Amino acid sequence: HGHLDGNSNDSCIWLGNRHKGELVIRNSLIENTGTNAIYASRTPGPVKILDSRFRNNNQTSLRIGGSGALVRNCQFVIDIENAHPDSNDFINPHSIVWETGELGQAGGRIEQCSFTCRSAPQQTMAAVWVDGSAGAFEIRDCEFDIQADGVQAIR
Repeated sequence: HGHLDGNSNDSCIWLGNRHKGELVIRNSLIENTGTNAIYASRTPGPVKILDSRFRNNNQTSLRIGGSGALVRNCQFVIDIENAHPDSNDFINPHSIVWETGELGQAGGRIEQCSFTCRSAPQQTMAAVWVDGSAGAFEIRDCEFDIQADGVQAIR
């Protein structure tokens, strides 16, 4: 499942609450990670994810949110029936969990992204899951192709 030493809770990229400056991640491909490909929510510094692709990352591909957060021109695919053969025990893969934790920030946007959900475990509720800690933000010019039963585009 793309995780180190069998620990399925390791993120590929993790930012803690002491992150201050702007971080830009671009032109990346991340797939088959154990839990949270990029964990970049609950940080006071802005994070931008640009021109990247994410496929079959367990729990979520991105945890992000808040003022200055931007996800632009990215592709997200959830298709557990065609996942890597070493992948197993998907928890509830989402494309994005938009959250800010105790910061309670508003702002940020998701734009020009495509979301495909062909097959997912029963626990998966949405391609974009908006957590109660997030204030208002924008989603614009995005495409959603949801084929999995019970999965919403945005929740």
